[in-house]
Amino acid sequence: VCEILTPLVRRSLRSAPMFANSAPTMGTGKSLIADVASLIALNHRAAAMSQAPSDAEDQKRWLSALRAGDLIALIDNVSRPYASDSLNAILTSETYKARLLGASKDLTVSTSICVMATGNNLVIEGDLRTRVIPVDMDARMEKPETRKFDIDLLTWVPQHRGALVHACLTILRAYCVAGYPNPPKPPWGRFEQWSN
Repeated sequence: VCEILTPLVRRSLRSAPMFANSAPTMGTGKSLIADVASLIALNHRAAAMSQAPSDAEDQKRWLSALRAGDLIALIDNVSRPYASDSLNAILTSETYKARLLGASKDLTVSTSICVMATGNNLVIEGDLRTRVIPVDMDARMEKPETRKFDIDLLTWVPQHRGALVHACLTILRAYCVAGYPNPPKPPWGRFEQWSN
């Protein structure tokens, strides 16, 4: 639920954790979760990028996504253990400073982005582990892509987007009006505002 609610209020939060959607097999619905969250928040599917081959490339990609003002970044089909110094800073800071490609100057940009990653048996390493909400999925079948459902969420969600946005914002507003009952103790360090 928090992966769907967070993009709707991400611009009002100082920081937010990354959501890591993992499953033992392909076709389980890892990218679908990100797409549904994006369809509700933005009315289009999440734009996906691949895992960067190096730290230098990772920094360039993040600076580009942040400069573009993207609300959601999806790192799709992560195939190697994932760690990122750039992403560590982005997830816990309100701004990110990096060298502009092809220029000898630094650029400072807002980090108000909701980051999602998908992968089969996704492994998060290093300090990034303390900045991630793992979303573990298991369809408990060999070929989950063969499952049949009554509705196609990629069609249904856009048709019902107004009601879904209204429902999500109502949930969040009701929690605020109730005085933020039962906050986590202790709050999640670096993400206190999001956690509360």
